[in-house]
Amino acid sequence: MLENLFNSFPLLGILADSFPKILIPGLTVTIPLTAIAFSCAMLIAVAAAIVQFARVPVATQLCRFYIWIFRGTPLLVQLFLVFYGLPKVGVRIEPFPAAVIVFSLNEGAYCAETVRAALEDLNSLSQNMAINEIVRKSERTEEIAVEIQNQAEENREMADSLEDVVAGFTLD
Repeated sequence: MLENLFNSFPLLGILADSFPKILIPGLTVTIPLTAIAFSCAMLIAVAAAIVQFARVPVATQLCRFYIWIFRGTPLLVQLFLVFYGLPKVGVRIEPFPAAVIVFSLNEGAYCAETVRAALEDLNSLSQNMAINEIVRKSERTEEIAVEIQNQAEENREMADSLEDVVAGFTLD
């Protein structure tokens, strides 16, 4: 049945024969490019997020500018600037390292915002946990205060009855 299909449409046969020849070389470039770029992007993202989270005055502004630029421009424009723009100013970079740099910087900007938000959420989570602990302890403190008041009232009642007993002995 497939032979009939390939005979009916010779273009399908050509595509089926050439597909592995195209796919395998593409995968040998794409997988290392992805692994290297993502690893570098995570390093960039963590560094940028920590700088923003620590609120280092000048460095925070530089990180915000970097994130603004790389998140605000399309990836294709960034690739074109590196491949075609840098050689015009005398900087020549081989295609694979250029792609790694652009993908790393682009993905690093996006991941930096994610990591920063996670750090800030973690901070608010720990603050919420601390507030809950304070509330729990203050509720326990109120319980203890009520117990102390009840005990003091019982002690006063015992002291009053003891005074009555002592007063009864002294009158006799």
